[in-house]
Amino acid sequence: MLNKVYEMITNAIIESLESNIVPWKKPWSGESAHSNLVTKRAYTSINALLLNVAATKQGYKSNYWVTFKQAQSLSGNVIKGSKSAIVTYSDRLYVDESTGNRIPTKKIKEMNKQKLKMKIITNEIKVIFYLKYYRVFNLDCIEGIDNSKIPKKTDIPTSENEKINACDEIINMMQNPPDIKHCKQNAYYMPSDDYIALPKITEFTSSQSYYATLFHELVHSTGHENRLSRKLDNKRYGAGKISYSKEELVAEIGSNFLCSDANISCEQLNTSTKAYIKSWIKVLNDDAKFIVIAAAQAQKAANYIRNITPD
Repeated sequence: MLNKVYEMITNAIIESLESNIVPWKKPWSGESAHSNLVTKRAYTSINALLLNVAATKQGYKSNYWVTFKQAQSLSGNVIKGSKSAIVTYSDRLYVDESTGNRIPTKKIKEMNKQKLKMKIITNEIKVIFYLKYYRVFNLDCIEGIDNSKIPKKTDIPTSENEKINACDEIINMMQNPPDIKHCKQNAYYMPSDDYIALPKITEFTSSQSYYATLFHELVHSTGHENRLSRKLDNKRYGAGKISYSKEELVAEIGSNFLCSDANISCEQLNTSTKAYIKSWIKVLNDDAKFIVIAAAQAQKAANYIRNITPD
């Protein structure tokens, strides 16, 4: 039962990829990430991907979501026939290693109050983390909410092949950044020398395409041993290997998290994305937890670049 949510998530992502819908490509431009209308908190990591899948599949235009009860609290109603999406969260259970029996959370809290935390440290008690979920509805599925309670859409005007301040601000936040060299006709990150090479912004089809590519390579660079240490190979992290497909997945997702933070569009696929889809489907079929792990690593990379510590 603990793996049920992982299987639900993985099946949704695989179904999306098989339909040539890339889950981390947001289905709108000029708006921030998927957020809860009531709490104003942005959905991150795997939840951002799941809501992208739902929004793309159903054609939603809004990036705001509410639970059934939240809609009611705003005097709104869910339109009949509307489909919900799942949002996950982490929970834990405690198991006595000697008996295999589950220990109630209440008892663990009492033990902690009595300063008996050493029982967990010495592995007499095993902590098992797992995912749970609840359902949310896109704002497009809700009627009756006062428009004054809905934030207005904001578009970020950009000129082709010119700098975008919001993107540069994100890049400048990164501590211990790699060198960025505008000297090549293709884009890549070289772990052995810790630098990014890519064409100049004027050689891209658009400014947004340039920054999406640069964000992709910056996420790769967070895997360096002096940053988040994702064990990249010394050359170009093993092209053709499964590990390469996995790292590309982390970079693709992380790039789109950063594009979302900067409110720019990422509609144009990386030129190699379609070639990776088959390998990603294989990886996900082999490991039901990997998409959750990859999304978490991508979020961690995006946070590193933005120099923020999550709540």
